[in-house]
Amino acid sequence: MGDLNEQNCHLVKSWMPELERQVARLRTEGEPDLHSSFRLWLTSMPSPHFPVAVLQSGIKVTMESPKGVRAALLRCYATLSPTLLAQGCPHQPQAWPRMLFVLAFFHALVLERRKYGSLGWNTSYDFSDGDWLCARQTLSMFLNTQAAIPWAALQYVTGQINYGGRVTDDNDRVLLTHLLPRCYTPAALTPHFTPAQGYPLPAADASLEACISHIQGLPAVDTASVFSMHPNADTTFQLQESERLISTVLSVQPRMSHTAGAVSNDDMVASVAQDALANLPAPLVREDASIARDPFAPLPTGAVNSLGVVLGQELERYNCLLHHVSASLQQLAKALKGLVAMSSSLEAMYTSLLNNQVPRQWAQVAYPSLKPLGPWLKDLQDRVAFFGSWLKRGPPNCFWLAACFFPQGLLTAVLQNHARLTQMPIDQLSFGFEVLHIEDALQLAAPPEVGVCVSGLHLEGARWSTELGTVAQPEPGSMTSALPLVHFRPQQGPGPGSQHGGSTNSVYSCPLYQTSARSGTLNSTGQSTNFVLHMDLHIPANTVPADWVLQGVAALCSVNQ
Repeated sequence: MGDLNEQNCHLVKSWMPELERQVARLRTEGEPDLHSSFRLWLTSMPSPHFPVAVLQSGIKVTMESPKGVRAALLRCYATLSPTLLAQGCPHQPQAWPRMLFVLAFFHALVLERRKYGSLGWNTSYDFSDGDWLCARQTLSMFLNTQAAIPWAALQYVTGQINYGGRVTDDNDRVLLTHLLPRCYTPAALTPHFTPAQGYPLPAADASLEACISHIQGLPAVDTASVFSMHPNADTTFQLQESERLISTVLSVQPRMSHTAGAVSNDDMVASVAQDALANLPAPLVREDASIARDPFAPLPTGAVNSLGVVLGQELERYNCLLHHVSASLQQLAKALKGLVAMSSSLEAMYTSLLNNQVPRQWAQVAYPSLKPLGPWLKDLQDRVAFFGSWLKRGPPNCFWLAACFFPQGLLTAVLQNHARLTQMPIDQLSFGFEVLHIEDALQLAAPPEVGVCVSGLHLEGARWSTELGTVAQPEPGSMTSALPLVHFRPQQGPGPGSQHGGSTNSVYSCPLYQTSARSGTLNSTGQSTNFVLHMDLHIPANTVPADWVLQGVAALCSVNQ
């Protein structure tokens, strides 16, 4: 009697209920007729559609990717044979083992950068052993067919096709193109080359057993410097692990409190809902617009004021959000008093308020934000106050970009107004950037003659040095740092990011995101909806743009706290 092996069950979502019925029938009706040696094997990726009953009724074996550069290298070399290592490239016998090791090291880097979250990759990609196999075959092909190693072709095929085929985010692709040259470089053929400090290459004539022994002697714990990242990245990783643990604990803790004299959960939620409702801003009414400085007034040329259009759209979005928050809080208050039924949506909202989290039904109609409930409500008040000031006092001297639901809309409106005032084609306009020596928007006496000043931006993975006027390494333990005011100045010509990673060695084309999550839904341009634009920031003379790309430096509209 043989076994039955059903592979990749996660690919057939519609068949999962039938699988559950078949397994249940085997355990009940078919059990007397089953041979004692019969086994049913099922393979699947983690999937919410896989039947829980099937998981509970069988023995589960999980296969996880190795953690750590050393473990990833050992897994790569476990797929090799002594013959392949010794005779895999007869035309380049000296280069083959060294190039094979640096390729395995690159494979380990792309795997392990995922643990740093958005600092490592904007999107977590499922790089697999298949990518390593394809890249290894590509390396063998180039070495066996070319008299001299074609470094540019090798980097392009490996980085843009073998591994880049999985990468969907353009900024992640830029990172990949800067990461691979650390390994695929002519220096890899020199005797004392190391792809990272503490990771020397094995001897060129080492056997497979000697290579594995060499890898086992490498550091067991990887520091951020191995990935060309700042030590603060390790702190970020630890904070993410802690938040994940706390989130798991909150999800499984009991709802009821049994401590004598303690405040009940219902009282806690009712108090939070009452305070939130009392401090909720009033809706913004378009009729309250300033007469002397009408924000909706046409431009001097008589053309439509695009900034006024953006203001009107933002007012509608915030009024919708305020109405949704107010109505749901009132319904929850009635449900806690027993006046209305506690629906599933109110139940989810109850749990979120109890855990100091933003309810999902609010987040679905709100702007992107990763703040907990308390800071989120305070942030909502500040945002509404900013647009209220814009409405009643006219356009501000400095714009708070993060206050917008859609920051790209505000920046596009600035370009549109400039195009209408100067009669320039808008498709030939882009932004130039100047970081000012002004920390607070209130210190700005007047708006710039061209473009707008923007406040509220932050740098993640770096800081801004006002003394040097450049990006600088962050302070120890500082995850983010505030940027001074930035002048967004419309100009004619291509904008930052057109050359991916900096147009010159003195400028870093820094991506700007709405939140630190960085990932989002891909739009029709291939960019994440979380992505706003690239900003040209000056960097120290002793660095190059690739240093800051590998460090994961980005600008943020909104921080998590």
